[in-house]
Amino acid sequence: MDLQTPSIDTLTSSLPMVESDHPDASIAADGTKMDLPHLPPKDSETNNVPAAETSDHEQDANVPSSIIFQNENSQEVEPPLILHHAMPLKPSIDTAILQTRHSTSLAPETPRESTSRPETPWGSHDLLAASAAKTPVAGTPTTCVHVAFQSKLGWMAWKDREASLFVLFERVFGCVSAVLKFTESLDVFGVEMEVPNDQVVRLEKELKTKYLLAEIDKIHGLSPAMKAPDCKVLRVSKTMGSGVSSDSIKSSLESLQARVNALRNCGNARKKEVDAISEQWNALREKVTGRCDKTGAHIVAKPEKLAQVEGHIVAKVMAELQSIQEW
Repeated sequence: MDLQTPSIDTLTSSLPMVESDHPDASIAADGTKMDLPHLPPKDSETNNVPAAETSDHEQDANVPSSIIFQNENSQEVEPPLILHHAMPLKPSIDTAILQTRHSTSLAPETPRESTSRPETPWGSHDLLAASAAKTPVAGTPTTCVHVAFQSKLGWMAWKDREASLFVLFERVFGCVSAVLKFTESLDVFGVEMEVPNDQVVRLEKELKTKYLLAEIDKIHGLSPAMKAPDCKVLRVSKTMGSGVSSDSIKSSLESLQARVNALRNCGNARKKEVDAISEQWNALREKVTGRCDKTGAHIVAKPEKLAQVEGHIVAKVMAELQSIQEW
């Protein structure tokens, strides 16, 4: 029995049917060889990339079916080029256009930063960080805002923190000056502020909320753990301002230095007044002490004089009694 080497056609005709969704992707077993057209890969064969996103890339990567079998009459069959599973895991130059085209849909949306202020039991943690006003230039029109605050703290607690209160209103509302004033009540304190006209509405709005009151209480050393703020706004009134002068455009540190120098000068003047009062007191004390010494000496000398008067009166009375008895 002669053994014959099977030809390429015989091997091709013995291949089984290839199942595929495409009608042209089958090989007939009738002894004739048909070229397999290049089929687009399915979604599961492209590293789970959606079909709509890889269509342009696959069209560029398609290889004509003629290169799969270069020689039909040759005895060696070259293996087909596998391109569908060669997709790199990391982005490459070939996929740059694809990533650029679909970067909007694939990139995760960055969450927007919340502009709301951090909440406390009754206020904001940091009002200064939330907003700050620009430094007003010279000649800016201002409005004098008078605010009456009610507080259980004493006058000295507010007066000691007057500079810090000015810093708060200066940074947040561009305040030019802030002076503490007395009122008719001991638990009500007035604050007179020179505020630029464009910040007046904002200041009035903040005074109606608890954020600014919380910052004022924090300046006075009160804890935010309290149920309600100690500082309360009773009245707000406005008068005509003097405007921003060239001398008012200073930082808080410079204004603080000026206030320290003014206090030092005031202390020197007060020292002179105290020295003058001490001299007057010393003179008055010497005068009163001299009078007291004279009065004491007079009181000490009085008993001796009274004893002499008593002896004279007793002697005279005894003489009178003797004369009466002789009769």
